[in-house]
Amino acid sequence: MRIIAFIVLASIMLLSPFLKGLYFDHSFYPIQLLIEGVGLLTILYCLLKREKIKVDKNWLILLLPFMLLITMAVAETPQGALNQVLRWISFSVFFLLLYWVSHDRKLEQLFPYVFGFSGAILSIFSMLVFLNFFLFEGMVVNERLGGVFQYPNTYASALGMFFLFSLMMLTEEEKTWRLFIYSVPTTMYVTNMLLTESRGGFVVFIVCYFLGLLLLNVREQIQFLLYTLVSAISGLTVYLILFGANEWLGLFSALIVSLFASWLHLLIKRRAAVKVKWKKPLIPIILFAVVVLGVLDLIFKGAFYSVLPISLQDKIHLLRLTTDTLKERWYIAKDSLSAIKESPVIGFGGDGWTVLFTNYQSLPYQTKSLHNGYLEWLVNTGLLGFCLFLVVFGMFFMQIIRRYRFERKSVYAAVIISLLIVFLHSLIEFHFSYGSMWFFMIWLFVMGLPKTPDTIKKGANIIGVGALSIMLMIGIFSSYRMLSANEAYKKARESTNIHEQLIYLSKAVKVNPYRVEQWNALGKTYLFLFKKTNSEQALKQVKGIAFKMASLEPNSSKTLFYSADLLHDAGLLMEANKMVDKALDVDHYNSALYEKSLQLKIELAIKMKKQKELQKIFAQQAINDFYKNQKWYNIYIEKAPAQRRSDFNSRKFTITNKTMYFAALSKFIAGRYEETLNVLDKINGTKNNNLFFKVMALKAVSLKKLGEIERSLEIEKQYKHHQDFEKLLKELDSL
Repeated sequence: MRIIAFIVLASIMLLSPFLKGLYFDHSFYPIQLLIEGVGLLTILYCLLKREKIKVDKNWLILLLPFMLLITMAVAETPQGALNQVLRWISFSVFFLLLYWVSHDRKLEQLFPYVFGFSGAILSIFSMLVFLNFFLFEGMVVNERLGGVFQYPNTYASALGMFFLFSLMMLTEEEKTWRLFIYSVPTTMYVTNMLLTESRGGFVVFIVCYFLGLLLLNVREQIQFLLYTLVSAISGLTVYLILFGANEWLGLFSALIVSLFASWLHLLIKRRAAVKVKWKKPLIPIILFAVVVLGVLDLIFKGAFYSVLPISLQDKIHLLRLTTDTLKERWYIAKDSLSAIKESPVIGFGGDGWTVLFTNYQSLPYQTKSLHNGYLEWLVNTGLLGFCLFLVVFGMFFMQIIRRYRFERKSVYAAVIISLLIVFLHSLIEFHFSYGSMWFFMIWLFVMGLPKTPDTIKKGANIIGVGALSIMLMIGIFSSYRMLSANEAYKKARESTNIHEQLIYLSKAVKVNPYRVEQWNALGKTYLFLFKKTNSEQALKQVKGIAFKMASLEPNSSKTLFYSADLLHDAGLLMEANKMVDKALDVDHYNSALYEKSLQLKIELAIKMKKQKELQKIFAQQAINDFYKNQKWYNIYIEKAPAQRRSDFNSRKFTITNKTMYFAALSKFIAGRYEETLNVLDKINGTKNNNLFFKVMALKAVSLKKLGEIERSLEIEKQYKHHQDFEKLLKELDSL
């Protein structure tokens, strides 16, 4: 059974990255079922064979999904919270299964090679895609290589992890064929890392590289440096050849240079077994000085910079210019700390920030992540879950460090440094959101952990296995339901028959009642049925679904917007208006929301034209929302750095032309004609579209109300050729 489990777990680690790194939950559900199924079979196997399952302190990892399960009681997004619970059940089971497998010494010896092979496959495949031999959508992002993760910074972190692991293992490995497993891909790692252009990845790699040097003895340090030098030169050579070379020349060059570099590594291994009397820190200190001087040379365009190829100089120049993403992440981090103060103990549930960020953002950035894995845990699970996370993985690190100090094997140094790359880089990135990154890290943790568990009380076995069994049942049941709901939702989207759509979507929301997108699709289907048949039952369903969505995620402006849209399209203007007001309360930087809010209030004002007092109330509400839009736009202008203001506005927040038109119309209804004209004068870029003619009609009627008949007639004469212009004038006059 251990062999079967090993094959399954190794296959998951090797192949799961090709599912976009398991970033998206829908691609993770089948993997979860597979892991949990193997976990359940393993428990049954041990019971049948009467094999004792040894529970030790490493089983504390089960507390992490349990903590996430608790936070579901306060979850801002029930679907996101459930997804995180299922992910961490899978990670915990993957860890415990692999830990159980690792007690077989023969299988444990294969762990480093499987890990090294996994890195080689990723880097080679990415290079083949980059050279257009294969297609993989999204692998190249803004001319940066994002790998299978479709995100350059996470890919850079993974490459750094594999590269440092290989360099460390080369200092220890003696057998030639095994040495080649680590040696051959090092050239590709360097080339791929350069193609990611990840500044944060480069900095973290350099820091961890120096830490790795300090863990080695002087002889190993010399080998480590020589291996690095060969890999860096060969990787840079391939990188430079790629620009200007065709696909086959690029592939041939990469292959030849990689094999030549590997031969040099082998030569170093045989010839660099020298004895030196230098002190251990001397080489890292000298290298640090060289790196600092090199970086300063690149910054100030010194002698080394001047001899670099022009293409490489341009890349370095671009890296220096683009620094505003770090500033934006600083704002995101500060805003998240404001959110944590509201629920410091147990947080807001899994994926809570994806909903909450609009409630707390100080600038109009668009984000689904905090770009900080630790803050993500803090927001999701509060101080309780965050401390638990640090304790569990801190305990793993301490065990591996103690093992390295006792056994002095390079494999444990390789594990420590490789893990540090991801854990340090996660301070400014969201690597923890990728399932495949956790499989890599879990593989490393298990590789480094000692396999002689501490003796614990007898009852711990029963508690541990019982807790694992419960988690497995929850995981299997929930993952299967998520898969079934997704399948029904997919069939509904593919169907063109409205009755089939209703059947599939009803099944989807019944099996998984937490996913807002499914409810929204069902609501739109009932809306279509209502418009087609004028059925009161269909209208009742639309209204019920709109309020159901709002109850699922009451602090999500996106979900509230969905609800408002449904209600608006169903003609339920008062309910839609209240819903959009709730959305604006939790999202100040949403141009579409302001536009929708003013539109609804204007429609209500027009509907109430026979009740002048009510009409003016709705017109004033629209004006107030317009002032609110102006207020938050001015706050953004004041806070964002003037030189690169647009870099801090990824939500494209502004005061739209439609919003200004609705504001002008509301002022017109309120009888404030001068103000109407002032707002209309600010509208631009609408020449010869429908909004332009509405603007001109409103301007003409406003001028007439002010007694400027001549200017009004001039506008009417100029645009009377437009087929709806006369109609627009009459409608406005009637208000």
